[in-house]
Formats: sequence, structure tokens, C-alpha cells
Amino acid sequence: MGGRKDIQARAEYNRQYYNKHKSHLLQKQKDHHFTTRKKDWKRKGIILRPDEDWFSIYMFYITCERCELCNVELIDGAGKNECRNLDHDHDTGFIRNVLCWGCNIKRR
Repeated sequence: MGGRKDIQARAEYNRQYYNKHKSHLLQKQKDHHFTTRKKDWKRKGIILRPDEDWFSIYMFYITCERCELCNVELIDGAGKNECRNLDHDHDTGFIRNVLCWGCNIKRR
């Protein structure tokens, strides 16, 4: 019953499966991240202007490397002052900038 050999065999199987299906798995992960992020933005009241689309906004968001106000380098993750935030006007719901957490809080 399950021993070190079984664990090693499963780990090896997982490595081989990942290597064989890597591009598909990475695409699936990207799609999930996009869908999750879009749902979160909608829940927060963000709406798009007629000339915008969610995927373009998402691509701009994930590729933005610096806060558009203070120019600090943005990082991924939560609970850090330099985390990426999609800033929006709370009255209209329209997107304004990609900011660090500190600038986003000050701007409200």
C-alpha cells in the first residue's frame, strides 16, 4: 500500500504528463486567470466604454510594469503596496489607470 515507490512513480508520471501537455495546460491556466480577473472586475463595478474589450484591458493590465502615477515597479501578489490594481472611477465605473495599491487607495 502506497509507499515511497508509489510517490516517486506518481511524481514521475506527473512530470511526464506536464511536459507532454505543457502548452495546453499553460493556455488553460491563462484562460482561467483572465476569466477570474474579469469576474472580479465586474463584481467591483468596473464597466467598459464602447471602444474597449475585456481581453485588451486584461492584456494591458498584466503587461503594465510601472504605476502610472508614481512610477514604482509593480509586482504580482496580494498584500503588498506595489501590487497591481485596475483603478476605476467609482461614480461611472470606467477604468482610469493601472496603479500600485498605495496610489489606488489615495486616489479614491
